[in-house]
Amino acid sequence: MSVRTIAIEEASLPAEMFPEWERAGGEFPDFRKRKLSDFDGQRLEGMDRRGIELAILSATVPGRENAIRLFNLAGRLQPAVQ
Repeated sequence: MSVRTIAIEEASLPAEMFPEWERAGGEFPDFRKRKLSDFDGQRLEGMDRRGIELAILSATVPGRENAIRLFNLAGRLQPAVQ
């Protein structure tokens, strides 16, 4: 029986979603954008180097502070925390 290595909860975000998150106050430096939106290039090379056979990708969201701004923009939550 062989053991397979699976990476779980790998953060990712399609490039077309960055403008939405940035409008919500999320900050994505260029190096982070490249890493999050890389679905085949260096992500696969890194998986090969580490012996990872499968990765489960999860769409990332802004941090708690930025999530509050996102909800405020959507009109669903009034600012409660300063």
